[in-house]
Amino acid sequence: WRLYECVDGPLPREYSRDYQQHEIGNPILAVTLEPGDVMYFPRGFIHQAIAVGDTFSHHVTVSTYQRSSWADFMSKTVDTALNKLFDSDFAFRKSLPVGWSGYMGPAYDEDNGSGSDLPETKKRKRSSGEAATRATRQRLQHEFGRTYSKLLRRLSATLHINSMDLHEAANEFMIDFQVNRMAPYLPSSAKGAAAGRKRGEATSAEEMETEEMDAATMVAIANLKPSSRIRFRNPSWARMVFDEDQDTEAEGDRTPVILLFSTLKNDRAHHMDGEHTPDPSCLKFPRTEEHVRSLQMLFDWPIRPDGRGGPQQKGPWVHLRDLAFHNFQDAKAFAVALLAESLIDVDQGDK
Repeated sequence: WRLYECVDGPLPREYSRDYQQHEIGNPILAVTLEPGDVMYFPRGFIHQAIAVGDTFSHHVTVSTYQRSSWADFMSKTVDTALNKLFDSDFAFRKSLPVGWSGYMGPAYDEDNGSGSDLPETKKRKRSSGEAATRATRQRLQHEFGRTYSKLLRRLSATLHINSMDLHEAANEFMIDFQVNRMAPYLPSSAKGAAAGRKRGEATSAEEMETEEMDAATMVAIANLKPSSRIRFRNPSWARMVFDEDQDTEAEGDRTPVILLFSTLKNDRAHHMDGEHTPDPSCLKFPRTEEHVRSLQMLFDWPIRPDGRGGPQQKGPWVHLRDLAFHNFQDAKAFAVALLAESLIDVDQGDK
């Protein structure tokens, strides 16, 4: 394997074209990988893989964080600010000028490719009418640009992002990532069955679960008691979002709810094929202080100083009696909803 410096700068968003050898220079690393070896290198570094001797070689390249840059995240916060300005500032709701497409665009950008480098014999001679049209077009382009700059300054002045805006943007960013990027979780007891299935035969964790797992879930539900402990099997599988109940008929009467999105039922057959936009899997809870605080307790997983999660990637154990609910029945109903979605582990505390 040979690695080369990034030709177009570090951390590009898109895949590079195939470069000629003289364009990439000398390798910065040359190493022989054996079967089963894994090598990590930052996104954008060019690599060549050449089989040793007369043998064949096959490798898989996995790219990560291509759509997880600061620019990608900031696009969410800018969208939030624009939506707020659309609601509060009339100038942002005004229509574009009538006829704007007749003077905006490369076909009308005479400063670009205006022919200033052409010999005099090749330059176009303009009539007085054409000169007047050109002057009008330039004036309209200037007014268009001036209006855009004015609105851009207003947007910049309002971009004092508070913590709520950042949390909302984080939710939008992560839900998009979970729905469109994350593969569905496959329960360990279903992995053997999955190996023998054809593409598209099973598209969710629920369909892959065996009767034995269903029975185990029912036993766990039946045995729940105040001393039972629950925890997220992996908090990164789920995302808590505050929203309004879209199923309510009257928009003004929509009830505040908590939506708990998860990756466990992502579509297996069409995952990331670019042609389908799946509906994300989510649980819906009423937005009460008890539900908010109880979910926050389950999301309170260990974080190292560098911001990464704990080595086990497990949430903290929480006794049902310690959840924020005022009675055990509400706490049990909360746990049952999470357990039915395979989001939590249960420890009955019998040992």
